[in-house]
Amino acid sequence: MKQLEEENAKLKRLVADLSLDKADVAGCGGKKSLKPSRLREFATHLMHRFGASQRQTCAVLKLSRSVYSYQSVARDPSALVMRIREITQTRVHYGYRRVHVMLRREG
Repeated sequence: MKQLEEENAKLKRLVADLSLDKADVAGCGGKKSLKPSRLREFATHLMHRFGASQRQTCAVLKLSRSVYSYQSVARDPSALVMRIREITQTRVHYGYRRVHVMLRREG
């Protein structure tokens, strides 16, 4: 009985150590304080407000100049969303996979 209690205590210590390690790893991988789009807006504001250059502003914010000058090439998904709604309203029993196949066939 004593041997089982000792083994149980060892297992409890192992679980406690692993949970602490997991908490340490989870604590350092948090979200970014500001997203790049928000940093761009902030950098532009600082440039206009203080008359600083783009290079100086990006250095202060620790923002890469290539990230500052990035232009998104994402397309407007509104037409696609409308077509998905049309399909799902006419064919109620279709799931997302089947809707995806239909959209792929349509191009």
